[in-house]
Amino acid sequence: MKEYDERKEALKDVFNVDVAATEGRRLLLIDDLFGSGATVGHIAEVLNKPGLAKAVYLLTLTTK
Repeated sequence: MKEYDERKEALKDVFNVDVAATEGRRLLLIDDLFGSGATVGHIAEVLNKPGLAKAVYLLTLTTK
């Protein structure tokens, strides 16, 4: 869990969202490597804020 918490803290305020491009849409995130899950979890959290994406899905190709 330590790795997850460290990654999540490092990602704080890293991503910006173009509201016009994401508002009300269903989005598919594609990640080549699912490690701790912090990166995709944080992105999904940002995109799921009210007024943004309708739904966020994840496709990952491999795990750590």
